[in-house]
Amino acid sequence: MSADNRRALRQAEALPILARMKARFEEVRPTLRPKPKLAEAVDYILARWGAFIRYTCNGRIPIDNNVIEGLLRPVAIGRKNYLFFGSEKGGKKAATL
Repeated sequence: MSADNRRALRQAEALPILARMKARFEEVRPTLRPKPKLAEAVDYILARWGAFIRYTCNGRIPIDNNVIEGLLRPVAIGRKNYLFFGSEKGGKKAATL
């Protein structure tokens, strides 16, 4: 699909669903206690709503960030593994490699 076609489809299909979701979040939020996890989740999404629906305004933006997460995974795993080289000298050798 072209970016324009994808944007049009997202606007026609996803945007109405997202609008109903936001209305429901705003309706339910006053009934929730301030600190429970559900209230925190609702506050989180409402505070970031513009970023959450941005993909509906541009067909070139992917609907998820799986590609980026896949690219960052080796860095995160490596960072965790590098803690166990046993010494500063071993860490320097690993960094060189």
